[in-house]
Amino acid sequence: IESRETPLFDLRIATDHRKQGIGMAALRFLTAYVFDNYPNKHRIEGTTRVDNVAMRLAFASVGYVKEAHYRQAWKQ
Repeated sequence: IESRETPLFDLRIATDHRKQGIGMAALRFLTAYVFDNYPNKHRIEGTTRVDNVAMRLAFASVGYVKEAHYRQAWKQ
């Protein structure tokens, strides 16, 4: 990963495996992996839909902050 690039990831948890903490564990792992292995990184990007309350809470609990709201990024 080059210094000018911002890591971006996409997590999708199968319906049968939701509400088991898998998303939170993956988010913590990815965050630690990037910052432990790429000291030139100071931010990571992740996106989710506005109606995905569980993922929004997961982001917040790990320390992510909302920087943008893409109003037309997801088809309704």
